Amino acid sequence: IANLSTVSDMVDGWIAVQNLWIYMEAVFSSGDIAKQLPQEAKRFQSIDKNFMKITAKAVETPNCVQCCCGNDLMKTLLPHLTEQLELCQKSLTGYLETKRNSFPRFYFCSDGVLLEILSQGSDPHAIVPHLQNVFDSLASLTFDKQKKYTAILMVANDKEDVPFS
Repeated sequence: IANLSTVSDMVDGWIAVQNLWIYMEAVFSSGDIAKQLPQEAKRFQSIDKNFMKITAKAVETPNCVQCCCGNDLMKTLLPHLTEQLELCQKSLTGYLETKRNSFPRFYFCSDGVLLEILSQGSDPHAIVPHLQNVFDSLASLTFDKQKKYTAILMVANDKEDVPFS
């Protein structure tokens, strides 16, 4: 019974780490956010390397009980990875808060949407689907055909066109 309890705890810990890792991997794989938070990007690289280590170890040991109970690497690394991922998350939350403070309309966006906007900031076409979250009545933008990153027309939800001059 003790082994099953240990397995249950390890699997719960693994799932928690994996969920945070998936979220952070998406954030730090885009170069823009990693450039803004270089220390956290470096921390995540270390987390990623260790997570891949325990994943490889789990693949080598397909028996769940043996993998969880006979593996000191898993017992020591999972709590450490959880702690490090939570530090990354805390820094990321602080970063998003500074962006929201500098542009209060970002308070209307979820963390995921705001991260996507910030990570795609150099490509205005990629953020158009999220404009509705920031500006309530803005349905879309039309871009200049020659100057691809220059908006020339704003379209409201009621189909009203507002040209930029």
